Amino acid sequence: MPRPHDADHHPVEEGERTKAPEPGRSGVPVGVHPRRYGDERDDHRRRHPVLLGQNELCHAFSHLQPGPRPLAGLGHAIRLECQANMVKLLIGVGVPLLILLLSIPMILDRVPPNGAYGFRTPKTLSSPEIWYPANRAAGWFMLAAMVVAICFNLALWLAFPEWPLERMVSWMTGGMMVPLAIGLLASFIYLGRL
Repeated sequence: MPRPHDADHHPVEEGERTKAPEPGRSGVPVGVHPRRYGDERDDHRRRHPVLLGQNELCHAFSHLQPGPRPLAGLGHAIRLECQANMVKLLIGVGVPLLILLLSIPMILDRVPPNGAYGFRTPKTLSSPEIWYPANRAAGWFMLAAMVVAICFNLALWLAFPEWPLERMVSWMTGGMMVPLAIGLLASFIYLGRL
């Protein structure tokens, strides 16, 4: 649909793409989404499917283009940095925090013997006298492991902010899995003593 304020805009047939005009030329208003002009690089929902629910904030930042029009590409860089930070936050803090929260009902003996949630082994499922102490201990071990993981991941993020996203996510995943494995091993050792 032609826009009255854009003299250089011509109607485009269905399915036809146009070349993205240079920023500051052809009457392209600052803050207009580049996909409207055929720029595929801005299709962040297709490139980053993990972030589907969190792109709105990044999308808003991408259209904040302060200063003169030569800084029009700044929005894309801001959005990419925002997406990388959200991935780091999700992997480094979000997942460990979720595991930490799941350990609290186990610590408080709120989880009865069941086949879906808790420290489930044939021995723990055999008796409530074994289930509750084993789950309480496993909950404490998981809580301690996730506190260590969150502290490690935040320290890593602050100490090495220049690391590429892939390296940071690998280290943060390891920073969560190693304490979790140690906590699981401690849970089995405790269970063996019951």
